[in-house]
Amino acid sequence: MTIKEELEILKGSGGWDYKSEVVKPEDAQYGNIFKFRGRKPFDWRSYLPPFEDQKRTAFCLSYSYLNCQEIRIIHKMLEQGYKIEDILKIVDFSDRWLGVKSNTSFTGNTFGRVSEAARKEGLIKEKYCSWKPEWLENPRQYWNAINDLSDVPTDVKRYYRGNLYHAWVYPRLPQLKDALANSPLWIGVGLSYNWEDEVVYPPKSYQAYHAITLLYIDDKYKYVYDSLGRSLKKLTLNYPILSTKVFPHSLPEDWKQLNMPFKLLKEKDKNQIYAEISGALFWICPVSMFNRLRDNGVIGDWGEIEELDKLPSEPVGVIAETSLQGITGLIKATIKGRK
Repeated sequence: MTIKEELEILKGSGGWDYKSEVVKPEDAQYGNIFKFRGRKPFDWRSYLPPFEDQKRTAFCLSYSYLNCQEIRIIHKMLEQGYKIEDILKIVDFSDRWLGVKSNTSFTGNTFGRVSEAARKEGLIKEKYCSWKPEWLENPRQYWNAINDLSDVPTDVKRYYRGNLYHAWVYPRLPQLKDALANSPLWIGVGLSYNWEDEVVYPPKSYQAYHAITLLYIDDKYKYVYDSLGRSLKKLTLNYPILSTKVFPHSLPEDWKQLNMPFKLLKEKDKNQIYAEISGALFWICPVSMFNRLRDNGVIGDWGEIEELDKLPSEPVGVIAETSLQGITGLIKATIKGRK
């Protein structure tokens, strides 16, 4: 398949519906829940499941999501002493099932919908919900058949139902490397006609959007696993990653408190950043310092900065530079003090 054909598939049959992706305030944020520790990335390249080609389907999110999960399981089972040939008999989950359960459409799907469908519905074996060759080659013609799950046994075992935790990751190198210590990363990228090059550099413009699996980062490249075209690709370190999810083994009991949303504010024509927490305004630092701290991984993904003509109130306190990582503690202390 040529790169032109790949792009036509992603544009015509759907892929990652980038424009519909929404990060909700209540979504788990890796940088807020888990302290950034600057850990070395784990190299997941030795634990790959067999390549499965998505062909002309719009299911790249399902394929790449399951690649992440199957890599995790293969690694864990090898550590437990299982043989790879026995593992591969067990670890083969249905991309079609996940795509249908997450309401994949002709325009594709989103990270949010697919990850929540997997968490709520669980995974089933490929043999109970497989593809017919003609469906993969002409999904529009067979769309109703693909979405008809009446062939799936009603009592089919659902694996990991309720236990597939996921969290957004701020897609900069320090945070990506730290998160790779937990799991392979599920990433969204824009791509163009150079996608099948030996080394993929950032294109001048994107022709389509796609979901893949990030396996490792060294001092030269980002190594990814793809369900379209060449399975293993090398991206330059500056190749933009637009969305990222990590799969922690669990979330702490108080993750919702740790993850508590707040607003970042900036007054128009001023160079200072503020955090609005539980209705109170706190000064953080100048814009340039804040961007440097975020890009260097000192703080996690705190969302976009909202620019206002005038601040809603006067600041009541300061978040010291040395305490930026401890903002969740400040949030809880502020709320507790107001009860």
